[in-house]
Amino acid sequence: MTGTPEPNDVHSSDDEASFAELQHKMPLDPLQAILMSSKARAKCRIAALEEELETMRQERGGKQRKTTFYVSQGRAIRRLAVLYHSLEDLIAENNRRYEFHSSLETTSDNSTTQARSFAAWLY
Repeated sequence: MTGTPEPNDVHSSDDEASFAELQHKMPLDPLQAILMSSKARAKCRIAALEEELETMRQERGGKQRKTTFYVSQGRAIRRLAVLYHSLEDLIAENNRRYEFHSSLETTSDNSTTQARSFAAWLY
């Protein structure tokens, strides 16, 4: 490889610009030109990777945690009350509480409906 770029070499315009600046500053033999060119490419690659890393950090900070399937269905274990209970026991207790609360809602809905029908009968 000589100081002039060959057609099958792939260089970015930044690499070529930094290489051209180095050529004007001091005369280089071909070996030094190759070393400087690879050094310029490495610096450009490092800068691009640092920029990509910064972009990834910014994206990660802005995103909120996704809820899992279990959380979205309300079946997640939100807190651990007793450490020596098995997972099956905790799930069974959660299901029992869910059924109890849903039966309370059904009962209150039924009593509201009964009260309305009774109130309509009075008038």
